[in-house]
Amino acid sequence: MENKSITEIISEFTEQSKSVAKKSEQLTETTDRIKEYLNSFHYDVIEQKKITAENQENLLKAVQIFTHHLENTQVKTELKTDEKKSILSLKKNLKVFNWSLYGFLGLGFISLIMFSLSIIFALKFYKVSIQTKQEVRTEIALEMKKNGEKIYREAQVSELESDMKIVKEFIKENPTAGKELLKYRADIIKKKGN
Repeated sequence: MENKSITEIISEFTEQSKSVAKKSEQLTETTDRIKEYLNSFHYDVIEQKKITAENQENLLKAVQIFTHHLENTQVKTELKTDEKKSILSLKKNLKVFNWSLYGFLGLGFISLIMFSLSIIFALKFYKVSIQTKQEVRTEIALEMKKNGEKIYREAQVSELESDMKIVKEFIKENPTAGKELLKYRADIIKKKGN
């Protein structure tokens, strides 16, 4: 792996995080659209089912009326060719309608499968992105440890800078005491070095 500065690694990590967030947002939008399509499809199926039930009821009533009429008449009845064709046509139309209803149900089932698959892939993508994030953090921590660097809070750094300014002002205003302070500091550093 090539040596990259911490800022480059953090920059790459930030870009990757933004990319993951954008893809997650796109996936959420796609999931919402699929939900809307499924709701719309469900509503259409219910409406088609109602219409089919009404058509079947109307057909049954028409057949019952026709049968009742035939039973009550003494006349020899015979269906005209047009009436036979009309009844056969209606029967064919009902079969086609039933098949189209099955087609809608099949399409709904396929949509449900696609929705489920998109959720599964979204979860896998999320797990991989989290894993990648952890790997980048670990890599940054190892590189900083190798270089002898540490992460400090801004408050600690600000406090240290403030203390350094105070010490420098003290040395300017009290040169003799400042020399003793610097000598004391040098002695402590020597002791830590040994």
